Amino acid sequence: MNLNDLTIRSENLDTERLTRNWRWLLPAGLEFLMITRCADAFLLDSGSGRVLFLDAQDGELELIADDFNQFKALLGDPDFVTDYFSLGLLAPALDDPMPEGAVFALATPPVLGGSPETDPLELVDIYEYFDRMGTLWQQLSQIDIEPDSDADPGSDTAEPT
Repeated sequence: MNLNDLTIRSENLDTERLTRNWRWLLPAGLEFLMITRCADAFLLDSGSGRVLFLDAQDGELELIADDFNQFKALLGDPDFVTDYFSLGLLAPALDDPMPEGAVFALATPPVLGGSPETDPLELVDIYEYFDRMGTLWQQLSQIDIEPDSDADPGSDTAEPT
């Protein structure tokens, strides 16, 4: 197994279209390095040289490496590859053919009740997935959750009743 088995071809993808619903989270000047078969993306910040990871399923952007050489070193770490390329989730589908422009995803994202333990992966159009998840996470990021008035001021959880 190599990185080509864990990523999709991305050179012909319209990256502007992929990121249009993620602009609320992504800084300007990012270039796609690779997209995993589970629709997450490694991005290069052209200004700083840092490598970022867009976790589309969880709506998070994470700094992975301070430069490309550090990122290349991480790609040699089996634990990093297992985690960031979702090998546990992807394993049953590793031999499945990948149509161009498709990725594997859970039909229902975990934030909406889906479960990687019980729900199978499905092939979905990458543009639809990125649009749907970017919109979902933008909407969720705007929800203001009021603290529970019964909660102990020194605690993050409410007292049981």
